[in-house]
Amino acid sequence: MKTTASHPIRDIVKDRARERGISLNRLAVALGVARQTLLQVLKGERTSRPLILRISKLLDLPELPDLYEEFLHTRKLARKWVESKAQISTEEKEGGR
Repeated sequence: MKTTASHPIRDIVKDRARERGISLNRLAVALGVARQTLLQVLKGERTSRPLILRISKLLDLPELPDLYEEFLHTRKLARKWVESKAQISTEEKEGGR
């Protein structure tokens, strides 16, 4: 399975669904969620561990919940890093006055 740095969970799910001949629209219907909700969760824009568990079972991806947790943790760390860089930049600007 290939992954990308941007949205690895989305890529894993899309690849497995494609292997099984399932579109993301059909996957969303099978899961009982809107396609937009599915995409938001897969991109990490919205968090839903229960949905990830259901996807894992439906597509036979037992490693997906652990990968999802790693993905969320990495995004959280990246967000904190960006926030700290912004804080340092603000402090530098204020200190230069």
